Amino acid sequence: MTQIFKGRVFVGPVNIAGIASRLVDGLRQCGVDADAVLAWPDKFQYSRTKSSFLLLWQWAGKMRQAASAGSKLKKIFFVLLHKALGFLLLPWALFRFDAFVFLFAQTLTDSSLELKLLKLFKKRLIFVYVGSDARPPYMDGGRFPEGTPLPDATTLHKLTQDKKKLIKRQENVADYVVNSPFCGQFQEKSYVNWFEMGVPFDAGHEQTEEPGVPSTQHRSVRILHSPSSAAVKGTQRILTILDQLKRKGLDFELVLLQSTSNIEVIEEIKRCDFVIDQLFGDTPMAVFATEAALFGKPAVVGGYVANSGKQLFASYGHPPSLFVSPNHMADAIEKLIVDENYRNQLGREAASFVRQQWNSTEVAKRYLSLLSNNCKADWLIHPNACDYALGNGLPAERAAVLASNMMKQFGEESFCIDDKPAVLKQIKQNIDTHCRPVHA
Repeated sequence: MTQIFKGRVFVGPVNIAGIASRLVDGLRQCGVDADAVLAWPDKFQYSRTKSSFLLLWQWAGKMRQAASAGSKLKKIFFVLLHKALGFLLLPWALFRFDAFVFLFAQTLTDSSLELKLLKLFKKRLIFVYVGSDARPPYMDGGRFPEGTPLPDATTLHKLTQDKKKLIKRQENVADYVVNSPFCGQFQEKSYVNWFEMGVPFDAGHEQTEEPGVPSTQHRSVRILHSPSSAAVKGTQRILTILDQLKRKGLDFELVLLQSTSNIEVIEEIKRCDFVIDQLFGDTPMAVFATEAALFGKPAVVGGYVANSGKQLFASYGHPPSLFVSPNHMADAIEKLIVDENYRNQLGREAASFVRQQWNSTEVAKRYLSLLSNNCKADWLIHPNACDYALGNGLPAERAAVLASNMMKQFGEESFCIDDKPAVLKQIKQNIDTHCRPVHA
């Protein structure tokens, strides 16, 4: 008989896109005693732990963040203080919690000692990666977006080695690692497919009416684009595409939101007909597209992943968006502008998917299965299951330059994927395509 986990669960120490707080909420709805223990003050205020020492740790984390652009000495002081307080919190966490769900490759102390102690005390350990925390640096547009200076090869090489060591250290102690197959290039062991788990959202709270798209019979189609980072999301290229469509005679209105609150974004989602998420994504439904789906608004998403890997999504279905190659972005946007029936149907499918599969309770139930050591066989991904090599937030040509520069100085072994010849082959093909020498 399958045993259900009954202990107390730590989720943290960061709340990327609200995942930690919503996962805790879902676990509590499943009857599990869970807490979001965060290294920085959290606007959601989901942690029930109000100890003075934890609040001191969060204050030090806040000062550490604030000092990042200030004096070097001040920054060093708060980094060391924050880490020291993390070590002092570790004994408390060891005795308080039975399982730890670590997000974004971070732990209380980010140390090997902590991981050894957690295993010594027989704690359940799950590491959940959400993108840049696991993705190789040479294919990470979040770190090196278009329009920013290229890193020197030595810096890129060191970042790559450090990331590979971190992933290996964590997967060696984890009971389960949760990662997207399109960010799993450094995984050496089988891991849980991130798409099988999903992104927890409070569907009941976000949308109370039946999802649907307002009729555009007497007005222009309203499009929303709200990039968290214009460079990473490919905003300038998206605006160029929209300008071309406008000159082609298509009738639409663009709402562009940058550096605005999530409340404002949600209000604009309610008023729009569809959203444009990004141009170089490695997932068909990231957080912004998921938020739009809650209101029945479909998303156009560009990404090289759209060309391959369809078998690597969840067994319960592919997240519904219009997910296309970057080269087909203009056609996809035009389709949603001119085909209202298709647009409305895709919006309904997206809303149904998120409400049924990615609501906080259903996602928490899947994590509870992991905590109970009851992982389904079809949730697991072999480390060589994917040959994707173009990353996220990068046009193929920039990814080629990053990889080429490092390979020229340190060789192909510098990619740290000797165990993944298919990924290496794709990287080299991309370099050959975009970095061929020009002959007179």
